[in-house]
Amino acid sequence: MSVKVELDKKVLDTAHNLFANAREQVGRAAGVAINRTLVALRKEASVSIRQRYVIKAGTVKSSFTLRRADRSSTRGSLVSKGNVLDLSHFRMTKPKRGPMRVQVLKAGGLKPVKGLFSHKGRRPMMRTTAAAYPVRIPQGPSVPQMFGNEETLKGLAPKAEEILNKRFLHEIVYRYKKIHGRN
Repeated sequence: MSVKVELDKKVLDTAHNLFANAREQVGRAAGVAINRTLVALRKEASVSIRQRYVIKAGTVKSSFTLRRADRSSTRGSLVSKGNVLDLSHFRMTKPKRGPMRVQVLKAGGLKPVKGLFSHKGRRPMMRTTAAAYPVRIPQGPSVPQMFGNEETLKGLAPKAEEILNKRFLHEIVYRYKKIHGRN
């Protein structure tokens, strides 16, 4: 899934009219606005994911890669890559009696997971048979799966468009003042 964000047509037309003699300034302003929008969108994505899931911000942000716009291309992207996360990245408790409890979704609360154990503070494991070995490491969703959730993307698209248009307008005004010598 992806989010498509476009500049407001009126703002773009105004920028082209203001910079009729210096068209390259519009492209540079768009590139800078896109890059600033990507950084802001990464933060908003992290906040949005953490509203739904019990996970640390550092884990979420480390999965994102920014592809910045440059002079030759006014395109940028925010991509999330990563593997599924083991349950140690989410909230876990080990009561004195009974099974360990895990919470992945904030709305779900702590759920008991039968057979889950951790040895000396290591990550949680489960036995696959009645024998001691083999053990497996239970896993939850990956950050790209959390980011690709429809609710997450639906909330990010309007914010990204608003930020992009605001930043582009700011960059145009800044460059116009710089060229025409106004403070």
